[in-house]
Amino acid sequence: MDIIGRNRNFGLTLFFAISVFFLAYVLVFAVYQAYREREYKKELAGVRVTIIDTDGVVLMDTEKDPHTMPNHLQRHEVQQALHEGYGFDISRTSETDGERYFYSATYFPESGQIIRSAIPYPGEKADAPITNKGYIALSVIIFLLLSAMLFFYTRRVGRHVDSTIEDYRQQVRTAEEEKMRIKHALTQNTAHELKTPLASINGYLETLAAHPDLSLEQRQQFLGKCMSQAQRMTALLSDMSTLTRLDNMQTALTEKQAVDMVEIARQAIEDVRPMLDQKQIAIALDMPPKLPMQGDYNLLYTVYRNILDNSILYSGCTKISVTGNTQYEFAITDDGTGIDEKHLPHLFERFYRVDKGRSRDMGGTGLGLAIVKNALSLHGGICSAELTKPHGLTIRFFIPQIAVVK
Repeated sequence: MDIIGRNRNFGLTLFFAISVFFLAYVLVFAVYQAYREREYKKELAGVRVTIIDTDGVVLMDTEKDPHTMPNHLQRHEVQQALHEGYGFDISRTSETDGERYFYSATYFPESGQIIRSAIPYPGEKADAPITNKGYIALSVIIFLLLSAMLFFYTRRVGRHVDSTIEDYRQQVRTAEEEKMRIKHALTQNTAHELKTPLASINGYLETLAAHPDLSLEQRQQFLGKCMSQAQRMTALLSDMSTLTRLDNMQTALTEKQAVDMVEIARQAIEDVRPMLDQKQIAIALDMPPKLPMQGDYNLLYTVYRNILDNSILYSGCTKISVTGNTQYEFAITDDGTGIDEKHLPHLFERFYRVDKGRSRDMGGTGLGLAIVKNALSLHGGICSAELTKPHGLTIRFFIPQIAVVK
């Protein structure tokens, strides 16, 4: 299961979900506040308004006959308005109707008038704290609803996270088990592969030691065979060292450099040129002038070299073609005898040989294509093998655009 792919939008989903919850909260209170403002404006429509001149004479009042009202010059809010332009009195009992009001007065010098508004207090409840039970009730309801929604959503998120963590743990366990299996198999296969050349070397040396009268030609022959087996062991240990280094690397290269896949291919071809000439194998390179990318030069060289070595040594071919394109798809094709189709899925396995006896005789370690697979994997690439019509074998590999120099 691809955990990264499955959860790549998880954070964004959680962000939008919580944002929707709080947006709903804001919208509900915005609607409720608009309703309260409309109600408040209705209440303000009944505010008592009084117009007073600078001598304190009441010129107009919305509730009383101004002629029956006393002079308002000494009212606190009127005095303050005359001196400061604006005045108020928080709470005072009206001499006119005996009600308690909040007074607010504004002086307009251009007209020489003072306009005063009066909002009545709620009688005996004036000293009680002013609360809005509807507002409080709505807040509680919305809080409970949002809490319930968040509870159910976060519970789903929790189950999802738990499932993701468990999947990840399972993948880690599986990877560790696979790693241990590979190491165990590598140890067994290595011991088996080293046993044969060591036995040969030991046999030849015992013969030399037990028969000091052997001719110089025979001694040279036995020593040559010992050297050949020692070189085979050296190649095997070198390939094992390369595989171990690849296994110890991370899933992708952390340090890369600018390389040219075409130049690497040319270098690999030049290095195998003596073997090509010896076996009279023609080779063709069909690539653009340059294919730059970010990668490890030595590992990418190993990819080309190992595939070419296999084609030259084991295919019995007369022609090899190396191709590549700007999509970073590459192929190395030979016109040799090919292999049985049943071997194709196993070619990149460690120590897998199509013809075990022939490979050992030619010094093969059985690790070349496994190194190719691991080296490409560190570049995010993949490889595959297919039969070539009418005969022969093609090794294809692909490196994703993420590794390409833009």
